[in-house]
Amino acid sequence: MSSYILKFVTFNEVYLAKSWGWLNDVEIKKLTNTPDFTQMQQRTFFDSLPREDYKVWGMECNDFPIGVVGLKKITSTSAEYFGYIGEKNYWGKGLFTFILDFIMLEAKQLHIDIIYLNVCSDNQRAIRAYQREGFIVSTQRDDLIEMTMRVA
Repeated sequence: MSSYILKFVTFNEVYLAKSWGWLNDVEIKKLTNTPDFTQMQQRTFFDSLPREDYKVWGMECNDFPIGVVGLKKITSTSAEYFGYIGEKNYWGKGLFTFILDFIMLEAKQLHIDIIYLNVCSDNQRAIRAYQREGFIVSTQRDDLIEMTMRVA
């Protein structure tokens, strides 16, 4: 990680445009279980920000946009974590620990006790990374696994 400087920045028009490409990449779309969406739907979502129940950040590595991370379905006790690195040359570089540290800090500031996520059962790389960081499987339905973790 020493050659990478990871920053979390405001989700802006740059990330909106990048997300269109990232989430329409066949492999990323499958791994993130992203449904089909239109650019109009994406714009409507973007225009709804900021919201109390949805926090989203762009991720930069060495000042280059590489992905998106956030918390959604935020309640007084829990939130769903989501995130993806859209720039595939940054996959497998050990960035997840830093991403999770950031999310845990944000969750603490929101007084959230539990974060959970949904991951495709065939996304073994992500499942292993989540388990290494302390997530446990809470439910499995069809091809999706829900994993949870206490905010420490």
